[in-house]
Amino acid sequence: MSENKLNLMDILRPEPNLDQQGDAVDSMLKEHEKINEMGDMVRERCLDIMHGEDVDEAFLRNFIRFARDYADHLHHGKEEKILFPTMTEELGLVVEPLINTGMMVDHDFGRYHIAELETALNNYLESGEDMDRLEILTHACGWADLLARHTNKENMVVYQFARRALARETMDEIYRKCREFDDDPKEAALREEMLELMEDMRR
Repeated sequence: MSENKLNLMDILRPEPNLDQQGDAVDSMLKEHEKINEMGDMVRERCLDIMHGEDVDEAFLRNFIRFARDYADHLHHGKEEKILFPTMTEELGLVVEPLINTGMMVDHDFGRYHIAELETALNNYLESGEDMDRLEILTHACGWADLLARHTNKENMVVYQFARRALARETMDEIYRKCREFDDDPKEAALREEMLELMEDMRR
């Protein structure tokens, strides 16, 4: 095997690549922290419901907004439009299964959980049935668990894969495109709104 051939095990080493700090991955890691903080808040609220408290419609509506606007649009949008296409274009078969049957499938399952949660919440508010209450808990906690596992895979594998396998020039271009997305006035305003919403939900 050629010394220059891509070695998957080298790419997946857990140590950080100190030559590639300050890239787009840094901001995505911070977004993961916010997403998982929301997941923890959702689990706590679901536990309250299990203990007999009323279903908090306002909290759940805000959670649905956060999941769609922050986690899916602002965060997954950059992965799906910028990071993942660049990785598959440059690395091909080495990374395609990881992206297409791993990360992208997780994204779709997250959307499924949120859509089903919204349906269950609407049904519960009309019916008050325990089955709809159960569906609320199932899909709210399902999203939180899915995103916790998903973000860990990206933190430990996908992002480190990108840092080690892509050329520095490519990582710089990903960073530029992500900054351009984040700095767009509309997207920046939405991000600020979602972070403020999250703080309000803590209270």
